[in-house]
Amino acid sequence: MEHFKAFLSASVITNLTASGDVLLGDASSDEVNVAGRFIPSLVPKTDGLNDLGSNTLAWNTVFAESGSFSDNVGIGGDLAVSGDATTTGTVSGSAATFHDLSADDLNVGGIAASSITASNGVILGSSNADDLSYLGGQI
Repeated sequence: MEHFKAFLSASVITNLTASGDVLLGDASSDEVNVAGRFIPSLVPKTDGLNDLGSNTLAWNTVFAESGSFSDNVGIGGDLAVSGDATTTGTVSGSAATFHDLSADDLNVGGIAASSITASNGVILGSSNADDLSYLGGQI
């Protein structure tokens, strides 16, 4: 076995096939360098157990064609969406800016706007008992 270890350390291996469990490194100080490209998907053995990066050692930029998250997603900085953003849940926060917002149903606690344009029938209030007030001149 010692001769085999020395051979692996001193030689260039063109193709290596290993079956069964394979261990690369045995300490967090070991480094693994993959210069080639992955052919198959990287699939964890146990669902929801392993992380990609950590709080102190994060990956820099992730490039992907698409993504799917089955749980919460936290974003520590700005979120820029260049296409459409669709949600079936709740969007909430203390401050948000929407340059073009389209909604089938919108419930808000209050709106501050420099101007609002509405068309196709506008209902203010939900019953005849609701009060309507406005400040400013009527056009």
